[in-house]
Amino acid sequence: MLRAVTITAAALFSVLWFGLLAMSLPAKAEQGWGQYCNPRYQFCIDYPTGVFEQRIEADNGDGITLVSTEDGAELRIYGVMNGDELPPETLLQILAEERDDREITYRASKDNWVVLSGFQGTGEGRSIFYQRLEGNDANDRLSGMELVYPESARGTYDSLIERMSLSLTPPAN
Repeated sequence: MLRAVTITAAALFSVLWFGLLAMSLPAKAEQGWGQYCNPRYQFCIDYPTGVFEQRIEADNGDGITLVSTEDGAELRIYGVMNGDELPPETLLQILAEERDDREITYRASKDNWVVLSGFQGTGEGRSIFYQRLEGNDANDRLSGMELVYPESARGTYDSLIERMSLSLTPPAN
């Protein structure tokens, strides 16, 4: 009898715990994932479909900008040529220096990718940004993602970055 009560209590606790956990997740983040594939540069990335309601296509086929109408967050997904075949360390340095309004808090690079993150803007307009570039084997094309979101929405977007970032594939050679 005691064992049955213990098992029942443990099961009830588990149901309550996971129920509370699910309720604490942002509703928008639970609405599913889609995949954007760029036909020009031939790369793909997963993105949360319930978060970004507005989609703006680049006229030249380089990529898209997805916008959240709820909080103004923007996810830019794009391909770009790396005509000079710059190594990741050089790309990272250029990205870190190209904007005066950014405070870099994290930077990393490996053989074929770079990541830059931090804050941009000041005061109430201050946002968080996360940028990742993936290079192809020939190092002449890059696929990229850049997420910019209000500091007040950090709880929603910080939890989505890992999947988006890790799903970004390099462009074709």
